[in-house]
Amino acid sequence: MIERKGNDIFHDKDLVSGTIFYRWLTACGVARKVALNEINQSDLVSEKIGEKTFQQWTSSNESAKKISAKNRFEMGGRVVAIVRWFIQEHMHRRGCFIRTEDLEEILRIYDDIPVKNRLQLNRMLHDLKVANRELETQLPINPDWKNQLTKEPLCAFVMDRYWCLRATTHYELGFAGFEERDVLDWGCWHRLAASIGGVPKHSLGSPMSQTRGPYANEYYIKQVTRFRHSVMDLLENQDERLMTVLDLLNETSEFKKNWETSIEYEKDHLSSSIGFPVPFFRKDGTLIWMMELSTVMANTDNFQLVIWTPLFRDSNIYLADLLKELDESKSFSKTCYFIEDYAQHWTPDQRKALGV
Repeated sequence: MIERKGNDIFHDKDLVSGTIFYRWLTACGVARKVALNEINQSDLVSEKIGEKTFQQWTSSNESAKKISAKNRFEMGGRVVAIVRWFIQEHMHRRGCFIRTEDLEEILRIYDDIPVKNRLQLNRMLHDLKVANRELETQLPINPDWKNQLTKEPLCAFVMDRYWCLRATTHYELGFAGFEERDVLDWGCWHRLAASIGGVPKHSLGSPMSQTRGPYANEYYIKQVTRFRHSVMDLLENQDERLMTVLDLLNETSEFKKNWETSIEYEKDHLSSSIGFPVPFFRKDGTLIWMMELSTVMANTDNFQLVIWTPLFRDSNIYLADLLKELDESKSFSKTCYFIEDYAQHWTPDQRKALGV
């Protein structure tokens, strides 16, 4: 449904919510009072719902109102309790009266309830699709990684064997400290350049190196070591694209030093582990330790998905709140960014290095 602007938005959500519940109540044939008595017995309802209030929530007219409560936690419990009652009625009847698109609309209308309640609604939506034979209970496959990353963005990015990013998400950009305008810089798309404000991370005093605190030098040497190891065959064959990548990286003097140091470092410190802890010294004064995990992606030319995941409980809570803030701030216009969309901003050598 297309919502109108201004004050009518609230009214539209009232009407849509009420109409959906009215249709369900009418279809199941249970008296409104009977339904309410059973819903009020739910362990999710801490404060009893009144008859007049419930009538407004299940009406298809101008008096219709969204489900409400004194706070969002009570409201979330009420929404789940009411939807669960209807789902149970639906499952016990031969004639299906709940459409999946109706429940999807309820999820959109009540997107501000606590995350636990949203996940409870999503579970009911899943069960409904299975019951309606719209979904087979098979583990999903991921043949189209671009579509999947756009649909379900992670705090992650995808890079090719040259360590050029093929895609990154708004969560990863925001967490790492990038702003949307940074994606116009070619360096934002190569992991060993990672330019913020046009300043590569190997440059002294760069905003990116500051996020690693006193660990920056060791972390960058370790990165260069892993990079050298992963492109060794290309290096030995003087691969033309790799040479272009190195020419651009060598424009930063600190990168040259780290390259030379990495040759010695590799003898004793090259690790075959799938991940290692990385610190993030953030501008807000927090220190977050994340595990950097990577895996090779099937059906690609050796692309890797690199994911950041919190190491500690507090970091996990912090990250969840941060990602929620990123969504609500609208500071990024997309959930996922693909390298080919920005090729026109770069020089021929930069496009060659990045493979676009």
